[in-house]
Amino acid sequence: VAADCGVKQYRPGYFFYDVKKETFRQSFYRIKAGFASLAALSEDTGVKTVYQNHSSWGPSVFGGLVWDVWEAIRDLDPKLVGLEYDPMHAYFETNLSWSHGLELASDRIGAVCLKDFHYQLSKKNPKDHAKFMCAAGQGVVPWKEVKRLLDACKVKAPFAVHFEYKFDEKDLLKTVKSELDFFKGVFG
Repeated sequence: VAADCGVKQYRPGYFFYDVKKETFRQSFYRIKAGFASLAALSEDTGVKTVYQNHSSWGPSVFGGLVWDVWEAIRDLDPKLVGLEYDPMHAYFETNLSWSHGLELASDRIGAVCLKDFHYQLSKKNPKDHAKFMCAAGQGVVPWKEVKRLLDACKVKAPFAVHFEYKFDEKDLLKTVKSELDFFKGVFG
C-alpha cells in the first residue's frame, strides 16, 4: 500500500540489545539478522528501510553509534536498507568524533534529521551533564561542518525537521518558520 501511494522509504522502530539475556555479540548478530529481514521486506515492497541512529537512553538501544548501524547494514543492498542520519544524536553520542560516522555511512544516508541540543547540568547528578533539546542554532551541533561533510560526501537526501523542545504552542507557525529559516540558512 505504501509503495502504491508513492512512499519511497520508511523508518522502522528501534532494535535493542538484550543486555540481560545475551552477550553484546549475540545481540548484535540477532539485530544484524533483523536488518536482513528488513532488506527482504524492502525488496518485496519496493519501499526502502532507513534506520535512525539515536543516542541511547540506556545500554539497550541499538544505533546510538553510527558505527554499529553501519556494521549491521554494510553487506546489504544500499537500495534496500540505509540510514536516517541524525547529526544531533551522532554528536551527542561521540562528541568531536561524530564526523567519522557520517563519512563512514555517507553512501547509506537516505534522510537527514534536523534538531539541536546543548548540555546542561543533570538534576540527578550535578557532576554530570544531560542533553537539553533546544531550537535550531542555539545548541552545539556544528551545522556548517555537517553541511560541509554532506556536500563533500555527495549526500543528496531529504531533510526531516524535528521539534523536540519546549516552544510556544500558541505560535507554532513562528516556531516552524524560525527552524526552517535557520536550516535554509545552513543548507541553502
